[in-house]
Parts: sequence; C-alpha cells; structure tokens
Amino acid sequence: MESLILLENLIQDTQSKNEIMLKLIEEEVLGNFIEKISKSNRIFVYGKGVSSSIVGQELKRAFTELGKYVFDFYKADEFDSVLSLIREDDCIILIDIENSKDYLNLINEKLRGKNVSRFFIGLDKGKKVPICTYDFNRIDKNYDEIYKGLELYSMLIRFLYELCKL
Repeated sequence: MESLILLENLIQDTQSKNEIMLKLIEEEVLGNFIEKISKSNRIFVYGKGVSSSIVGQELKRAFTELGKYVFDFYKADEFDSVLSLIREDDCIILIDIENSKDYLNLINEKLRGKNVSRFFIGLDKGKKVPICTYDFNRIDKNYDEIYKGLELYSMLIRFLYELCKL
C-alpha cells in the first residue's frame, strides 16, 4: 500500500513539473526550434563536462528515433575538428549544465560565420534555463524550486522529442 502512495506522489510530481515546463517555454522559441530541427540535415550536439554529455546523449537517443543524424562531442579539440564539417542545413545544440558560459560564448563566436541554426540548453548566470536561442536570450522564468539534478533536462528532451515527432 505504501508503494502505491509513493507511485501516485511521483506521478503527480511529474505532471506538475510538465505543466510548469509548458508554461516556461516561449512558443516563438519552441516553434523556431521545432522548425529548424525538422528542416536540418544533421544535428550536432556539443557540451562541456560530464553532466552536459549525459544530457547530450539523451538528446541524441531521442532525436535519432526521429530519423535525424545526431553527432555528439564534448571536447574542445573535437569541436575544432567538427567545425569544418558543419553546413548551413545543419543545426547545432550547445549544452552547458555546469555554467561555463564564457567558454560557450567563444564556441558560439566560432559558429557565427557558419550561418547555422544554434540553440542553447543549460544554465544562465546561476539560474536554470531549459532552452533558449543561439544568442543566449533567456526564455524561462524563475523555477529553481523544480530543478533537481538532470531531471528537468530529461523532461525537456522528452518534451521536444514528442513535439518534433508530430
């Protein structure tokens, strides 16, 4: 009986977080993300650090099911090697869970001349940001109360996957 109560609490908690997630993401950015992902030939996922690689691998798993070619890499020297392969019909998703924004700004600057669609998933100045456009404009409100580990990012990826599947 106690396990049933725990399961019900978990389900309610997840539903609540999904509702909050829907309220936090601006439709314009979300629509832009879905359009760019749908039209992209390949998706490149770049993140720095262990947490970013976990989120990137989850994103790769989900979007590979959509029939997209997803390439993930997590080291600076790998990025420099891959940079020459990125074309205008590709999309790159930068992931930063560990708040190394200065480094990602440098990466973003290297991409400017490529005219490639860019998105950012990660932290912004200590506040939790699920997804934003390439220029790092935030699209969230303050939702520190729901951020626990990588759970929010996993929910975001499932959410984006389901929308792109439509």
